[in-house]
Amino acid sequence: MEGRKKLLTIRDILYIFFKNKILIMTVFASAVFFSAFYCLVTPPIYRGETKLIVKMGKSNFVGVEAMPEYRNILFQERSQNIRNEIELIKGQYLTEKVIARLKDKIEPLKEDKSIIGRTIGVIKKGVGGFASLLGISKKAEGVDKSLVLTFMNALNVRFLEDTDMIAITFDWTDPKFAALVANVYADEYVTQHTLVYETQRSHKFYLDQIEFYEKKLKEAEDNLQNFLTTTNIANITLQKELLVRNLADLNNKLNLVMVEHQQAVTKVNKIKEMMKLKEGWIETPEFGSHMADKQAYLRTLDDSYFRLKIERDRLLKIYTPQSNEIKAIDYQLANLRK
Repeated sequence: MEGRKKLLTIRDILYIFFKNKILIMTVFASAVFFSAFYCLVTPPIYRGETKLIVKMGKSNFVGVEAMPEYRNILFQERSQNIRNEIELIKGQYLTEKVIARLKDKIEPLKEDKSIIGRTIGVIKKGVGGFASLLGISKKAEGVDKSLVLTFMNALNVRFLEDTDMIAITFDWTDPKFAALVANVYADEYVTQHTLVYETQRSHKFYLDQIEFYEKKLKEAEDNLQNFLTTTNIANITLQKELLVRNLADLNNKLNLVMVEHQQAVTKVNKIKEMMKLKEGWIETPEFGSHMADKQAYLRTLDDSYFRLKIERDRLLKIYTPQSNEIKAIDYQLANLRK
């Protein structure tokens, strides 16, 4: 009996809770109240994030399979290079460049305007001033330096393990501005990295090409202006439309002439067939209105022929075909046809 240990039962735990229930409930209610109040009065913080892939040092891996004894050294150097780039991004120089690029686009950081928030702000400023007097922390010199320190505190750069990528995050009370600053940090880092590692003649070829094609463009513009001046063309597009329209009219006229020509060929062929016959009248064909004056005398012959033909038919009712009257009319018809 003496060697047995006394165990703590549920009844003992409930006894302790109900004995100090007022204190426990008071602490719990106070914690919930102050937490809810803090969440209500504190502005939300948004995070903008972007990623960069670091290409520096890739050339060290060429032929790494042929040098197994140096593999661990190369991978260690690779990790150190990436961490060096991270420290460059966190530096004050890059932050100043980012702030200079943003200029008037900077959104102010929203602060807690409640009494507790203002009190905490005053306490922070007092503690910061006291720490700067003791030399523990640096005091911001001017508005720009204070903004630089604010940006540096909101910036977070981390290396993604087992990759060649760097994640840049920026915390701010405005989500759009947080995303903008994160992207500007990445862009400014790439710009500064290019300026550091570029060669002096790497882009000379492209500059020469730009100058060459600018010269050719200027020559083409001068030739075009000379052409416009010599040909007295004020608007090439309008002139082209007029020429296309004239071409369409000429094509229509050509089609009409071709139709008239085909009709004339058909009529001439028909006349040739009628001329092969010994008897019958060759009626004057219609060639078109512009030939009316030239064919007027031929139509007179047509009228004379049909008039004599009618007269012959009338005389045949009285005389025989061998009579002198009928023969006289046949003689006149033959002369008209001839």
